[in-house]
Amino acid sequence: MEEAKKFTNMNMEEEQYINRNDLLTDYDRIIDELFGDIQKLKKEVKDLQAELEYYRGVAEHLGAEKAVSQRDKMIKESEEIEQILGKALGYPWYKDDPKNFPNATEADGVCIAPNTAASLAMHAADKIKMLDIREQDKQKIIDEQREEIAKLKESVEYYIDFLHL
Repeated sequence: MEEAKKFTNMNMEEEQYINRNDLLTDYDRIIDELFGDIQKLKKEVKDLQAELEYYRGVAEHLGAEKAVSQRDKMIKESEEIEQILGKALGYPWYKDDPKNFPNATEADGVCIAPNTAASLAMHAADKIKMLDIREQDKQKIIDEQREEIAKLKESVEYYIDFLHL
């Protein structure tokens, strides 16, 4: 019986040993699986970061293109304003100076250098003020002449009435 007990104890110890080995093996397998999953996740994160950087680059490029396009549009608009103001202010045409601009045509516009749209606008505003002052001065002269004419008319009528008496 003692031997049976030893055998049973030995079987139990072996069984515990086997169970421990099974547990350790299961534990190692689970650790390996988790480690593998972590490695896969790290690779996915790295791939997503690379993709994010790619799309950031695309966005920056598109933003830069849009900024360049917007800048070009503003430059073109500024040049159009400069030409409109330059023509209205009587700046010289390129086509009228064949010595310096031999192949210039009306399409080349007027020479506004070194002015900008802002300085041309200030020049136009000054000219408008000056013309307004001139107009006021002319109106004042006209009003004074009308008064003078009215006085002369009265004088003429007075002399006509005087001569008929």
